[in-house]
Amino acid sequence: MMKNYWKNIVYPIICFFSLVLSLVVIAKLAGRFQVIIVSPNIAKTVQFISMIVYVLLIVASSYLLTKSLYLGACIAAIAIFIFSILYLLISSVEFALLIYYFLYAAVIGIIAFTELRKE
Repeated sequence: MMKNYWKNIVYPIICFFSLVLSLVVIAKLAGRFQVIIVSPNIAKTVQFISMIVYVLLIVASSYLLTKSLYLGACIAAIAIFIFSILYLLISSVEFALLIYYFLYAAVIGIIAFTELRKE
């Protein structure tokens, strides 16, 4: 009964939250896209591509969670956490947004790890 509750109610809420987070990152990417095209700087291009990977990880983690692929969701959560730390140390990203990404990675990681231990 509890597993159905998680799968039917909580996981879609987490997916919605990941959609909102990924839309925020996409909006930041859209603002930087013109700068990347106008001045071809290798460092900025690598950061732009890493942000695309970051968005894909955010979306993939919730997708893997809803499909009950908990090991993949746990790995994606760890990767989101590592990317968040790197962005915090390297670039001037807004600290408040990174708190949401840390929390999101923690929630996905905890849920996935808990489900892995049950299996």
